[in-house]
Amino acid sequence: MISTMKSQVMKLAALLRKAGSSLSDAVRRAWETIKLRAKLAKTDEKGMWIKFKKADGTIREALATRNIAVIPTEHRPKSGDVAGSIGITITYFDILCDGWRSFRADRLIFS
Repeated sequence: MISTMKSQVMKLAALLRKAGSSLSDAVRRAWETIKLRAKLAKTDEKGMWIKFKKADGTIREALATRNIAVIPTEHRPKSGDVAGSIGITITYFDILCDGWRSFRADRLIFS
């Protein structure tokens, strides 16, 4: 389990490095992204607040979840899995907007 997680972190860190992050920032953001994805998968119906910088530079806060039990039936993925890949994109279900949204891991603002 730990070696798998470390492998995911290093793969994501490599992608973040290609996007222009320094090595230390890429590794830190990769760990935060992996932890965020795990937290989002375990949220209750209230979700959790996340903050990131949009492409236009504005700050966005969202009430988010990735817990399949919380997501309305009509918005659930057909495969039933919201795990996603280890890519640079963080995908989440926005509870307030009632839809799927995403942002790049290098734009995550740590709380």
